[in-house]
Amino acid sequence: RTMALSNRHRWCIEKIVGCFSDEHLDNAIVQGFIRKPDILAQFHSLFSGNGPNSLFVHYQPKSTTMLGKEFTEFGGQSISSQQSKKELFLSYGDSLLMNTKCCYFLREGNSIDPTIANDICLLYGEVSSSPLESIGVLLSSTYAPLFKTSHEWGKTTDEQKSDFTSEMNQFIGNISGALKSMSGGLELRRPSSDQIKSYDTLDTRNFAQRINQNPEMVPYFEELLKEWCDQIEEYLADPDIHDPINQQSRNLGNQPRDIGPKGELHYWRTRMQRLTLITEQLKRKDCKNVIGLLSALTKGSSDKNKAKIMLLLRRWKQIDIGITEAANEAKDNVKYLFTLQRFIEPLYSGTASTIIDTLPALMNSIKMIHTIARYYNTVDRMTSLFAKITDQMILNSKTCILEGKNADSIWLKDHEALMRQLEASLKLNEAYQEQFRLTKQKLQQIPNGKQFDFNEMQIFGKFDLYCRRVVKLIDMFSTIEQFTLLSRNKLEGMEDLIDQFHKIKQEFRSKNHDLLDYHNNKFDRDYVEFNVRISDLESNLQMFINQSFE
Repeated sequence: RTMALSNRHRWCIEKIVGCFSDEHLDNAIVQGFIRKPDILAQFHSLFSGNGPNSLFVHYQPKSTTMLGKEFTEFGGQSISSQQSKKELFLSYGDSLLMNTKCCYFLREGNSIDPTIANDICLLYGEVSSSPLESIGVLLSSTYAPLFKTSHEWGKTTDEQKSDFTSEMNQFIGNISGALKSMSGGLELRRPSSDQIKSYDTLDTRNFAQRINQNPEMVPYFEELLKEWCDQIEEYLADPDIHDPINQQSRNLGNQPRDIGPKGELHYWRTRMQRLTLITEQLKRKDCKNVIGLLSALTKGSSDKNKAKIMLLLRRWKQIDIGITEAANEAKDNVKYLFTLQRFIEPLYSGTASTIIDTLPALMNSIKMIHTIARYYNTVDRMTSLFAKITDQMILNSKTCILEGKNADSIWLKDHEALMRQLEASLKLNEAYQEQFRLTKQKLQQIPNGKQFDFNEMQIFGKFDLYCRRVVKLIDMFSTIEQFTLLSRNKLEGMEDLIDQFHKIKQEFRSKNHDLLDYHNNKFDRDYVEFNVRISDLESNLQMFINQSFE
């Protein structure tokens, strides 16, 4: 006897019909599905609170690859004969790889009254065929603008609001990066449908017979495997070849979008995602069948014509080992590098003072990576990581000084504020190197352990050059401030000297130097000339003062 459907069941049916309206599922089909004893039992568990608090409804081929398991048969029929047949079925959202839209019901609380058609105790939602894309669009186009314009933050401080916004934007960026990796990665060509049919019916008993009947089958699979080998080897040698954004930047000769440590984190996360996609493809049934058939062809055979296939299979085995090792390396590097994430955030959004406060924790995390990471702890990689941190510190210092304005704006800044920011850059460099050497000394107390034997010139050289420029700017703007204060006193007889000062200053400024570009050697030559002229002016000023008191 069929159990009667409650008001809640009928509401669920209405929602399922609405979700899959494009698939022409009507009320009768969905009601027939719900009335199945096992399906009805799962809905009863959802309503009563005896089962999980969520239930997903799918309409897709049920023979889709499941998480952790590949189904090869349903009802005695192979996957190839079932692939196009869609059907309704349930899951708890943790066992199925979605390949199309689905809907879900979520229970709020311990149980639900099934006699009530609709209330807040049972929530309904839909998940598109690309959940990541849906979440990304929802966050970036709906929630992010709402939070930005909202004034309902309660007792939240400005710093907490900034941290929240930064974390959300970072999460949106991670989703965007994952989507680009999934769409832009390497894709191994699948065999043609005719060849799939050929090997679907092969087994060891009729193998030789079918090969004789279809002599083109072996060269086809051989060429396909060679193509896979070439693709993967090319990708491993140059991973940017399948990244249009990185390739475009490289072709244009541009610098990477992020010269700092976040760029390193992004690189390894993207590489991990793409290598994982490749390793997943290697588990495909068609990949396994191509390898299996070519391997079976060479077993027990002394035919010299098979030597080429054997060499190809050996090459494939080495590539398989290489891609697995590369994927393991990327996963391990991501695991350790992302322990730095919260410590490097101040390098992007903080001031020199907040960076200095986080330096001990940052250095300790880097020490841990160098000590226990399996792949990343090489001298070259660690030196490169430190150099990226240095580059970001310099960039942060410039950003704080210019405050988002152009390079010429530094001439218009308040003198005291400019001096504070310039001196903060010197303190940051000093604290950075001090923390590095303290950590180095701690490691030296364990002689048998990993040491900070890195090239310090490569790590700190740029910062030292930058700080030399900062020292010159402090000297130059201090001199300018002294003469500016003197000019405001309007002492009688000093007009010519003050005019000379304004001329020297204006001529130097007219050269349009980027004062913070420490690679610009022309600035250094003009700075020497500026000091010589100021020195002459100071001598004339001293003569004027002496004559005034005679």
